[in-house]
Amino acid sequence: MKVYLDDERQTPPGFTRVYWPEEAIDLLKTGQVDEISLDHDLGDDEHGTGYDVVKWIEEEVFLNGFVPPEMNVHSANSSAAAKMWAGIESIERFHERNLRKHEGIQLLRELISEIAVGIHGAGMTSDELFDRLGYGSIHLEKGGEVTEHEADQVARQIARIKPERIFAYSRGAAALNAALYDPDMSNPPPPITYLAPAMFRGWSRMRPKKVPPGSMVLHGAKDKVVSVREAAQIAIAIGAPLYLSLDYSHKSIMYSKGDPSKFTQVDPYEIAKSKDFPQWGRGNATQKLLSQQIIAVQNLLGRV
Repeated sequence: MKVYLDDERQTPPGFTRVYWPEEAIDLLKTGQVDEISLDHDLGDDEHGTGYDVVKWIEEEVFLNGFVPPEMNVHSANSSAAAKMWAGIESIERFHERNLRKHEGIQLLRELISEIAVGIHGAGMTSDELFDRLGYGSIHLEKGGEVTEHEADQVARQIARIKPERIFAYSRGAAALNAALYDPDMSNPPPPITYLAPAMFRGWSRMRPKKVPPGSMVLHGAKDKVVSVREAAQIAIAIGAPLYLSLDYSHKSIMYSKGDPSKFTQVDPYEIAKSKDFPQWGRGNATQKLLSQQIIAVQNLLGRV
C-alpha cells in the first residue's frame, strides 16, 4: 500500500489518500504500507502535522523494531520539510544498524548450529529457545501429538545440519525420540541432552529409544510439569545418566544452557525404587507434591 498524507494536493495514481496524521498511523499499524509521502502543513497544526507521523515511525522503529516503509516528504514548508527529512534519515540509519545486527545474529546462530542444535517445547519457537538455552534451529509445531511428518522433518534437519550435539527440551524431547525411529535420521545420531523431557506426557506414542554414548538427561527439582521420577524412568529407558539440580523449574532449566556442571549426577534406579519421589501423571503437581519432590531431591543430593 502507498499512502499520501495531504490536505490539498491531488492524490498521485496508486496512492491511498489520508488527511490527518492519525489516519496515516492507523494504516502504518497494519504493516501493509510500503511507501508513504508526507505533507507537513495539514490545515490545523493543533490537530497535527506530517512531522507527527515521522515521530511515530521513529519511536516504533527505535523501541519496537518496526520496519519503516519508504518515506518521502512533499511539503512546500522548507524548514518543516528539513526537520522531517532529518527525522527520516535518523530512522533509516537506525533501521540499517538493526538489519546488520540481525544479520550478525543469524550468522551466529548458523555457526552455533554446526556445533549443536536445540529442539523447542510446546507453545514456543526455535528463536525463543535459542534466546534462553543458547541453541535452536530445529522448527516444530507448537503443540499437539508429534506427527510422523514432524518427526521426519526433525530427522531430515539433523541429517542435513550434522550437529555435534542435540539439545531437546520438554515436548522437543518427544519429537526427537520419535525422529530417532525415522530412517532419515543420522546413523548414529550425535549425543543428546534431554532437558525436562516430556516423553510420557501424551506428545508421542513412541517408546523411549536408546541414545548414543555421551547423552544425558538434565532435570530440576522444581519442575511441576515433568516429575523427577518420570525423568529417572526416561533415563533408565534410554540408557543415559541422570543429572539433577535443586535450582531449576520446568521453564528455568533452559537458562542452565544445558551445562551438566550445574547439576549433580544421581542414580535413576534409586529414584525409581524410592517411595519418596511422587508422580502425578499428565497434569501439573500440586504444591504438596512439588514440595515432597524438592525434599526428596534435597535428601538424595545430600547423600551423593
